[in-house]
Amino acid sequence: MKTLLVFWHGLGDTILATPALRKYRSTCDDYIGWMMPEIYMKTGIMDHCPYVDELHAGSEPRTCCDDYDAGIRIVLKEAEAVKREHGYDRVVVIDHRSSGKHKILRTADEMGVTLKLRSELKTEFRYDAAALVPYYERLQLPDEFLFFHGRSGVPKKDFPLDLAKRLMRKKKIDLPIVSPDFSWDISQTPIAFAADVMKRAKYRFFVDSSLYHIAHALRLRVDAAFFKRGVRIWRIVKPLHKAEEEVFVL
Repeated sequence: MKTLLVFWHGLGDTILATPALRKYRSTCDDYIGWMMPEIYMKTGIMDHCPYVDELHAGSEPRTCCDDYDAGIRIVLKEAEAVKREHGYDRVVVIDHRSSGKHKILRTADEMGVTLKLRSELKTEFRYDAAALVPYYERLQLPDEFLFFHGRSGVPKKDFPLDLAKRLMRKKKIDLPIVSPDFSWDISQTPIAFAADVMKRAKYRFFVDSSLYHIAHALRLRVDAAFFKRGVRIWRIVKPLHKAEEEVFVL
């Protein structure tokens, strides 16, 4: 059986999908294709996922046309074309619109798997550290630093700089700041590079973003996370495995 999983959601949601994807792989012998927006695929976020046999690029429904529902219809037509071209037997769509559950559990429901154990709720992010050497040649890291990711690409979610400064004073952090916001062009760099840099950091501050989810997937301490979208959003995307973090929500 060849199954095409269609997932048009953001990079953070992609990380949150890994527990369901891991469980899906363990419960069947399917050849698994993963179709995601081309703009996200370019980040390399799924390049080393061991639970997927083949990646396919599609449109992003929010940006391929003015109407979201019309955008979804475009993506579904693309999925049918991929199904025919690559010989998939079925298409499974994860649309995230049918439930108010946590996104990890919502994705599992839509894939048709059940996550029962706490160990099954752990997210993952895998990458090839050796491939990042050329990027380090362009960036000189201090011995100790704070990793700050304050902009996700959605201005209304930005981490307020005055809050970041207050938190640094409160936590008595007097270190250089390294940030994809201004240290390098994150749109031209694999997301794995940001992940590897933040692994080396002594402190980590995050806006509501994919890097926040990657930090938890890598079992890193999150010293500050800012969720302007509020408690309701944080509750459906927060880590469900044991994690060390301080969260600020509006």
